Amino acid sequence: MNAVLSRECEGGPADKLFFLLGRLGAEDFVEILLNAGNGYGVAGLKLLRPMFERLVTMMHVGRNAGDVQNFVDYHHVQAWKGLKHIAAGGDDPARYLPPDAIREIEDAYRALPDRVRKRKSWIALDLATMAERVGLRREYVALSYFPTLQLHTSVTGISSRLDATESNRIVFRTGSQRQEADWALWGAHLCLSRLLGEQVGHFSLPVDRKRIDAIFTDCWPGEPGEPNPAGVEEQAG
Repeated sequence: MNAVLSRECEGGPADKLFFLLGRLGAEDFVEILLNAGNGYGVAGLKLLRPMFERLVTMMHVGRNAGDVQNFVDYHHVQAWKGLKHIAAGGDDPARYLPPDAIREIEDAYRALPDRVRKRKSWIALDLATMAERVGLRREYVALSYFPTLQLHTSVTGISSRLDATESNRIVFRTGSQRQEADWALWGAHLCLSRLLGEQVGHFSLPVDRKRIDAIFTDCWPGEPGEPNPAGVEEQAG
């Protein structure tokens, strides 16, 4: 990652990371669109959470260029932990990586300051606090908290897939998950709109940011900040 961010091209490491996170966010949108369009709304919600985190992280580094090195350094911690997890599982990292690569991972980890090696994340802030600092605290609940309950094993994740019949039997919900699909696609479009707006402003691109917001509003003409109810068709203007 250091090599990518230090490669000769216009812009510093913060600009490069800002762009790369935005590019991945655009790909996240396509993946959510593919799932939601095929009725897999819950799968779309599971993908919405990391898309939101990428957006928040992108906006954070755009405002705090000094944290870019922390983001990069933590990659070495994660790579080292990967080696240890392989070994703890009774396997040999050398089955998957050449000796030079293993040595490089271990050397990079040992070269980090002790305070970095002890971190549980690249930043001390939780995602909700980061979202608040970049102006996305209101969106956190819909775009991160509740999607996380679908992503991880939880009672909410189980109960949302169940229905009660007239005879009071509990059955597994089958078929298209239209409400969740609407939610996921709305959230993904909202993230994409914010992402594009931030990229336009950060790089001074010749794009009308108001047009980006207008497209989002036109696609979701329901209550402000909320997707249309599942199955409700957009009224022709």
